[in-house]
Amino acid sequence: PDTIVALATPTGRSGIGVIRLSGGDALSIAIGMTGRKTGFEPRHGHLVTLKDSDGEAIDEAIVTCFKAPHSFT
Repeated sequence: PDTIVALATPTGRSGIGVIRLSGGDALSIAIGMTGRKTGFEPRHGHLVTLKDSDGEAIDEAIVTCFKAPHSFT
């Protein structure tokens, strides 16, 4: 299946942004952007630092992983 990313927060000013990453490569992309070695425990929030392609920190995020069939994507 295709891997997609979509903004789930309405356009405009917001205290937080919600981004949904879904599909076959979603987990490997999330691991790559966080530098985690072990991945993510499903259905738990993980506070992480997001990194750019050079490994520089760009933001903090809470990542929650939902694996099929316990996901609606």
